Amino acid sequence: MRNFFSLVPFFIFLATFIGLNIYYPLADPGIKSDFPLLAIFIALLFSLFTFKNKTTLNDKIKVFIKGAAQESILHLCFVFLFSTMLSYTANRIGASQAAVDIVLYSLPENFILPGIFLFSSLFSVFLGTSMGTILTLMPIFLQIGQSLVINPQFIAGIVISGAMFGDNISLISDTTIAATNVTGSTMLDKLKDNLRTALPAAITVLIILTYMNHHYVAIKPLTFLPQISIVNFFKISPYLITLVLALLGFDVLCELVAGILLAIGIGLYYQQFTFLDVTELFHYGFYKSKGMVVIFMLVLFLSGLSQIVKHNGGITFLLNALGKQSKSLFRTKLEIFFLVFFVNAAVAINSLSILIVGPLASKLAENKLSFARTASILDIGSCVSQGILPYTPQVLAAATICNISPISIMPFLFYPYLLLGALLIDISIQKR
Repeated sequence: MRNFFSLVPFFIFLATFIGLNIYYPLADPGIKSDFPLLAIFIALLFSLFTFKNKTTLNDKIKVFIKGAAQESILHLCFVFLFSTMLSYTANRIGASQAAVDIVLYSLPENFILPGIFLFSSLFSVFLGTSMGTILTLMPIFLQIGQSLVINPQFIAGIVISGAMFGDNISLISDTTIAATNVTGSTMLDKLKDNLRTALPAAITVLIILTYMNHHYVAIKPLTFLPQISIVNFFKISPYLITLVLALLGFDVLCELVAGILLAIGIGLYYQQFTFLDVTELFHYGFYKSKGMVVIFMLVLFLSGLSQIVKHNGGITFLLNALGKQSKSLFRTKLEIFFLVFFVNAAVAINSLSILIVGPLASKLAENKLSFARTASILDIGSCVSQGILPYTPQVLAAATICNISPISIMPFLFYPYLLLGALLIDISIQKR
């Protein structure tokens, strides 16, 4: 019972976060962006009472710091930091507008929405991270949406959907690497198994977006086509270099730093700012984006809270409650899905949830499921959970960039919902 009690802080966080959005639906977006911080602060205060009686306050703080200081969490925070620097610097040199002009010039108006989904998917496949994709592309596609008078919630939902699809099938994604490592599957086998579930969902999204583009989305016709020159392609080179380095297998931080340096070089070449202005670019790139500071803090607080829950037995309780061995193939696959789904709902970091659940999932699947099938269910289950929860970094980042509530994006996350349906259908098919 005590182990279950250690999960209560997460329920408090969810209830407070959702309750604030329901009770204050018309609150200023700037205030709404702070709702997650208020919710996590209340949950953290309550979590201090879930420790054993003899645990000192200093020891409780050490547990929190241990969770917040995990390598994967700090890496994610640095991705936030450098992506905002790239976005701000690229915007100063006109890279965002140049990218918008190229997309508007290249894509027909009746294919804008499917085009955004496809481009986000491909970028995520090459980049290997849905988070990096959203942070890089969301400002560009938001500007395109504004040019064509498209609902920002709709644009955010499409970009998140594309980013999650690409991340799910990317061979260099941290979730793919985690899932194959803990199950013993090869990446190619896992990809083949993944595509069986993910591809039908993605194709359905494309069909829906094409139909909505034609019939329901009131896209404002452009009164003029933007003029495209070699300068446009030169200015978007900071984005292109991140894509090239992703194809070469570099870490996302290397890609972002290279993009920042190239953007600075272009700005200096065109005399858009001086060398002394560069320090200001770094400062404003992060601190001027209040929402990104909120996400930065929220990820650290969530990770610390997750460690407290884990330390007090909450994750073990979940694993034991959902991880009972079954002879039924259908039930085994369903148990693995629910395990990774609910653990990810608790930790809100899909690669971390796969690493936590992976060993038990492999044990449950022993002599019943192939390594590739187990890895695929783990990856897809965490992707679904990451995509449909309003407090995950991906949804929060998109909401912050668009200056909208995370809850308002939920109806437009077509891919995660369809992926969930495709996975449940696939699970019901009795195959190894």
